[in-house]
Amino acid sequence: MNKINQIIEQEFDSRLNLMVITYLLDQIGMTKAATITDDDIAAVKGNDFFSDEFMQGIVKAARRIAQECNFTRDVIPYIVTELAYLAKEED
Repeated sequence: MNKINQIIEQEFDSRLNLMVITYLLDQIGMTKAATITDDDIAAVKGNDFFSDEFMQGIVKAARRIAQECNFTRDVIPYIVTELAYLAKEED
């Protein structure tokens, strides 16, 4: 199993892996995510759609990915192979 898949499975829910990667890359970035503290995570609040626990799980998974993974070696291959985000079908 891919390292990023393992982190998302342990901290959140692998069925929502795109949500974690989107939060990590689009909302906060790898550098900022790596500096998030447990107190920061505890302060994360949900909204009308998602509970506090749900949102905190996303942030925890994003933090671990940012701390334990390399963008070029781990994140980009994960996006290409697991999410097929950059892959395209040839005619």
